[in-house]
Parts: sequence; structure tokens; C-alpha cells
Amino acid sequence: MLARRTFLDTGVLLAAWDAKQALHEQAKGVLSDRNRDFIATSLLSLELVPHAEYCKQEKEVAFMRFYLGVYVSEMLEVNEQLVLEGMAVARRIDAGGIDAMHLAAAIMLNVDEFITTENENKPMYREDRLRVIHLSKV
Repeated sequence: MLARRTFLDTGVLLAAWDAKQALHEQAKGVLSDRNRDFIATSLLSLELVPHAEYCKQEKEVAFMRFYLGVYVSEMLEVNEQLVLEGMAVARRIDAGGIDAMHLAAAIMLNVDEFITTENENKPMYREDRLRVIHLSKV
């Protein structure tokens, strides 16, 4: 059986880290699923690591770096093609900049699922070129 190519949005990783979050167990379950290949962009690091470093959350920084360095099997660095595709996604579905970039990367890297904690009324769910699913429904 082929592993599902999975892009985890920032909120899923924050839920996996923070045991107080309602979706913590679901997030940990996704991370422990051996039938997944995790795909990401370097933008995840930008969203997750600097704030934790600023707040001196060393264990959180280590967790996020471990995910990005060990769990992620394919990483797309920000490049001109990604920016152009992100702009096209943003125009097409009215997504915010970083969300549009993540969605564009997921499309470019042929992911099977884009898992998020964003409310289902957010523009990212309008993207019909990939399966966007709320963490609670995984």
C-alpha cells in the first residue's frame, strides 16, 4: 500500500505539540500514522519556529525542528514558481498569502490530503485541486 502524501497545516502541528488543545490526540494520531509521507514547505518553519524561539520555548522549537527535519520526506523551498502559483491560488479562492502558498505547494507536490485546523468556512476549502480536510475528520 502506498503511503498517503500528507501536508499538515501549522495548526495541526501546534495541536500535536500542545496537549491542552482539543485536537491534540487526533494530531498525534496523524503524526504516528506509518501510512503517510509528510510533505511541507520551508514556510512552515517560518510560521512555527521563530515565535517559539522568541518565547524561549526550547522543547517546542525542538519538536517543530524534529518534524521538519525527520518526519517530512519532501520539502519545497520557496521559489518563484511557488510564489506565482500561490498568487494564482490566492486570486482564485481568496485565500490569505501563507495559506495560498501552502495550498500551492501541496498542489505542486501532488499531495493526497491537506490537513488543517482552520474552520471549514475558510477559503482554503474552496480549493478543488486537492483534498482539504479538517483534522477532526481524519
